[in-house]
Amino acid sequence: MFNADALEKDWQTLGSVSINQLEDTRNQLHHALQIPAAVVRSFVPAKEDDSHSNFGWHHKLNALISHELEEPKKHRVALDFSFTLLILDEKDHIQSRYSLNGKPLNEAIEWQLSQIDAWNFGRNELSMDRPYEIPDHPTGKGQSFKFNESTATEMAKYYANADLALKAACTSFPNMSSVRCWPHHFDLGCLYTLDQKENPEGSKSISIGFSPGDGSYNEPYFYVNPWPYPDPKKTTFPKLPSGAHWHKEGWVGAVLTASQIIKESTTKAQVAHVVDYLNHAMEETESLLT
Repeated sequence: MFNADALEKDWQTLGSVSINQLEDTRNQLHHALQIPAAVVRSFVPAKEDDSHSNFGWHHKLNALISHELEEPKKHRVALDFSFTLLILDEKDHIQSRYSLNGKPLNEAIEWQLSQIDAWNFGRNELSMDRPYEIPDHPTGKGQSFKFNESTATEMAKYYANADLALKAACTSFPNMSSVRCWPHHFDLGCLYTLDQKENPEGSKSISIGFSPGDGSYNEPYFYVNPWPYPDPKKTTFPKLPSGAHWHKEGWVGAVLTASQIIKESTTKAQVAHVVDYLNHAMEETESLLT
């Protein structure tokens, strides 16, 4: 269990932009992230669980940043939510930047290739082919990126707040992974493993995370998911705090949507709502697995 004091100082009050306006910015950022993600898949040493391909949230830069690239250049690549690609050194100093605003994907990729040339990596080793699908958006088919400051700023607030909340929640449990963003689903999350088995798919675990919106909910939301999923038809689900609910179609988890969070207009009330949800959802989800 954790309390609201850990979050109130740095929480950024949400709700200055309607959640209905966030979808386009979300999808543009998701497509933009695939550029540094391609660099990561090409030049960060691979790990069996694919964790080399994920990103962390950098609060000062309002950016998702990668793991270090291979030698000889231990740079990291990043996506600033002002629609800017960044190259960082080992100390997170910005070495180069490229604004995506008004630029099509192919020009952004060419800029990224020019950076690869400067690192003496083989540009032919960079592939934009993805081992997964992401939602369609015109920027993926040649339309230029279009930066909207208000919606991009609001989306950055959601990620920053989620990173704070999830990291605070993670300290409540042992065997918890780091909070990371996966370029496939564009979500921030961590994994609490209840029992370690040789086959990870057979281990009981709880995923605790934040999605900026997807096919399940066209708005940002927090989730706490048990694995393996209990059968919704045979399970009596525990009660959740006000505003949260159990999602039972396609996947099972305790969900708190942005539309519920922004019903609270103050920082203090928003933090209290999220903390109450996470504490109860983690406890009740664990009860479903034990």
